[in-house]
Amino acid sequence: MRIQSLYWFLSAVLMGLMLPFDWMTLVVTNGDFLLNASGINKISSPDVENVITGIPMICYIIGFILINLVCIFLCYTEKRIIQCRLTVFSIILSIAFYLLIILYRYMSFNDEVIDTMFNFPLIFPFVICVLEIFAIQSVLKDIKKIKDSNAFRIR
Repeated sequence: MRIQSLYWFLSAVLMGLMLPFDWMTLVVTNGDFLLNASGINKISSPDVENVITGIPMICYIIGFILINLVCIFLCYTEKRIIQCRLTVFSIILSIAFYLLIILYRYMSFNDEVIDTMFNFPLIFPFVICVLEIFAIQSVLKDIKKIKDSNAFRIR
């Protein structure tokens, strides 16, 4: 197993850990709200009320996990260029995750938010970006080794 497979696996696990945790707490004039994978939920009422559904977030996270798992299994088919492209796409998705969270935050509340508290899982997409960059570097090293060994065989 190559080290880049470990990076992709850790990226998939970290994104999967985004599902059960709360990402952000919004204190609004009419109550407190939580942003997590299930959407925006009002928690100040006796029952938790789902204000905005999180189905796009859940699909986004599952798609991200699947892309990383595909990258792992492409190791065995020698498709390293496709791995690099999928990894770059995965980096773009993990950065776009922050944009999706910002969209959810501003889509639901215009200017009524008094306070916003960020929770620890919001660091995961940044860590994923770093892991994905390490994976690309490892794949590029493998490509270079293969080219060097092919050039050595030709001589």
